[in-house]
Amino acid sequence: MHLNETAAHSSTPVPVECKTLDEVYNGVPSVIKMDVENHEPYVLRGAINTIKTHKPAIIIEISNYETSEVPKILQSFGYTNYTTPDNSNYIYTT
Repeated sequence: MHLNETAAHSSTPVPVECKTLDEVYNGVPSVIKMDVENHEPYVLRGAINTIKTHKPAIIIEISNYETSEVPKILQSFGYTNYTTPDNSNYIYTT
């Protein structure tokens, strides 16, 4: 997959090669920490096999929790939100 992202200080698109977690990681994670600036649904979908197979705890930043699709995605994987800290980081476990 390739994305054309604009560099932080440039208006010129820069091609960026992207790979999913499932493509690059063969280990057994116990925890996944995620803060990817509103790209969480894409990252979760790219890690679906790792997550469904190993059921790691997931610590994830969710902006606009009430309207985010992230909780629904994680619930579909069998996760529940057991901690809602004071900020926008949430902890999910199975």
